[in-house]
Amino acid sequence: MASVNLSDGIIVDVACGGGTPLIEACRATGKRGIGIELGSERAAIAQKEVNASGLPIEVICGDGTDVSNITDDKVAVLMYDPERPMTGGSSHFEGLQPPIEKVIMAWGTQLIEGAALLFDLPPRFSEEDQQRVEDLIETHLGSWPICWSLLSRGSSRIDRLMLHAGPTAGIHNRRCIRLLPDGKVAELVGEVEEGPGEVEQKIAIGDVIGLVDATIPAAKLWNSWSSKHRVNGWLVQRGRRPTILFKQWPTTEDHFLIDGGVVIDIQPKEPLEQAIESLLASCQRHNIAGALLRASVPPDSHSWFQRMLDTTRLEGNREAVIIDLPHLQKPQLLLLDRRRSATLD
Repeated sequence: MASVNLSDGIIVDVACGGGTPLIEACRATGKRGIGIELGSERAAIAQKEVNASGLPIEVICGDGTDVSNITDDKVAVLMYDPERPMTGGSSHFEGLQPPIEKVIMAWGTQLIEGAALLFDLPPRFSEEDQQRVEDLIETHLGSWPICWSLLSRGSSRIDRLMLHAGPTAGIHNRRCIRLLPDGKVAELVGEVEEGPGEVEQKIAIGDVIGLVDATIPAAKLWNSWSSKHRVNGWLVQRGRRPTILFKQWPTTEDHFLIDGGVVIDIQPKEPLEQAIESLLASCQRHNIAGALLRASVPPDSHSWFQRMLDTTRLEGNREAVIIDLPHLQKPQLLLLDRRRSATLD
């Protein structure tokens, strides 16, 4: 937010929790803030954090859809990070508290012209849920520039999903962010694309394959990313482990390329135990010192494989990764030599 020209006015966080995001926003922008938190214990924690920050922030214990405590102040930034009840491993639109439509309706009249909305929403929000949020904004607030920002730490999942509406949205409607171990970020922006389809090419020894950060397909920026490289196409274009077939391994570092290498062994995935034993033998033949299993297998099989690999670990200087191609008529496990992938060394 510090790099964006925001309108005059205050920052309001309607579900401020412990207060950290609001404090960071006020520190970055120099604006005054108001945090609203329904839970008294969390409101007390937020107040303590605010006091320690020394910033001009007021904490109110109350309903985030009640605007009666805001009188003459106009809101330049509206922040919303709702409670996310989990049912069966998924977050549901209807379960967000306070309800997102009530928040938009309540605060619409308090927003100054050129205000920004920052909605920190569940990473597992479906495309349908995202569209519902966009529709609510258009219905109650009119046409706003909107960008969905997806962040990952490289662990084969989306760690954060943020909707930006207004000046913080920028000129593109999708943004992928990879948070690096040193605290820096890599970013890719673009416009929503049609899915490129998955190539139906038979994989062979010597093929070059990469695992791509999960934010890329989730943001529908397949071509925006792959156009930077020499590729044959996507083998798996959705899910936790998007997989791409290269013509040539990238010669420069790309932080959205999570893992990969050159195919040195291919095994049918079933029967799984036989496949894993064959891959262990292949690791020994190829002097592989260690291999990371990045494939969808039952937890007990995963643990067994890692134990067996540790038991038979060699002194070699080669590292490998094992991936799966789950969508084939006969799913396969592939052993990839990382050593031949220069940017992964």
